Amino acid sequence: MPVRMFWKTLPGSRIPVRRSSRAVLSLVSVIAVFVVPTTVPGQTRADYRLSTDRPDLSEASTVVPAGLLQLEIGVHTTRGRGAAGPTVSNTPTLFRIGAGGGWEIRLGGDGLVVIDVPGAQSVSGLADLVVGFKRSLGKDLALLGSVALPTAAAPFSNGSAVYGFIVAWDSNLGGGWELGFNYGGSLVPSFPGADTRHYEHFVSAAFGHDLTTSLGVFFDLYGLRSHRRGSRTLLSTQVGATYLLTRLLQVDLYADLGLTRRAPARSLGAGLSVVF
Repeated sequence: MPVRMFWKTLPGSRIPVRRSSRAVLSLVSVIAVFVVPTTVPGQTRADYRLSTDRPDLSEASTVVPAGLLQLEIGVHTTRGRGAAGPTVSNTPTLFRIGAGGGWEIRLGGDGLVVIDVPGAQSVSGLADLVVGFKRSLGKDLALLGSVALPTAAAPFSNGSAVYGFIVAWDSNLGGGWELGFNYGGSLVPSFPGADTRHYEHFVSAAFGHDLTTSLGVFFDLYGLRSHRRGSRTLLSTQVGATYLLTRLLQVDLYADLGLTRRAPARSLGAGLSVVF
């Protein structure tokens, strides 16, 4: 079972993003991917045990073995705060493709999004497409990079690209206990379609425990803060469970509770992960 505890932080000022800014992000990724040595043991379908990046926002350090396709999909519903708070439902979907040599190609996004505001007609549409990679940097450590492409229509799109990275570390503590941390950041449009962007950064911690060889539980805490002027810190917790139906098929169930006013009041979700 992947580790599951999360925590985020971000700064908040508008940053005009030009080629130089994007070049710095690209250069950091290139250095980390090609300069840092890796020691990734070869895995095949026969010895791979499912390790997922869902259901929470925290990413595991494991990479899908070469030649395998792993699909992670679910249903997620979030309730806003107050009587007028919107209910947002979506179908988060992630395709993870093992490319070999410690590489993984990733395609996904929030899938179909439905926004229901009390007293108004609900709207629905597809979210932006996210493309990226995961690169193993050695035992229990990985780097992820992604670009959210503005493929969707308003109000389901950012209007322009969002660039992000995550460094994921996790460790087996023994006795069925697992611990993991994420640190990452992203350049987000200051408003939909804007050429200016603000920086967000986060840090996460995740705890998981295997109750049996098939059943696991997890708890995570995460915080989010933006460098956008006037932005407030987002803090939220999540608890849930995962169950391995087979070595390559897992189902999950979870619930979120917002701890600050910026965070959604509560969320529920369920999903499935399978290797082809």
